[in-house]
Amino acid sequence: MKETYQKYIVNAVVIVLVTIIIAITFTMNSPTHDKKDCYKKVYKKELNENPKIRSFDQEKRVFYTRIRPKFEMEGEAAKFAAILCYGTQKK
Repeated sequence: MKETYQKYIVNAVVIVLVTIIIAITFTMNSPTHDKKDCYKKVYKKELNENPKIRSFDQEKRVFYTRIRPKFEMEGEAAKFAAILCYGTQKK
């Protein structure tokens, strides 16, 4: 006589296989790659766009223009890119 597997075992195997296929499909189409590209573009744009900044001197009560240091520009660009691409701010 031919032996067959019970129905619930076959159903369980099919469900597991379908779940794995769906998980792989969603992983390959993940939006994180788009977010990484967005972060790189926004970071580069912000880093190169505003090397100078206008500040207000409280004591003299006058505006003056200064060149921002590199670490300040990098920090602001990273913060803005993270908020825009990963955070709450809408594009």
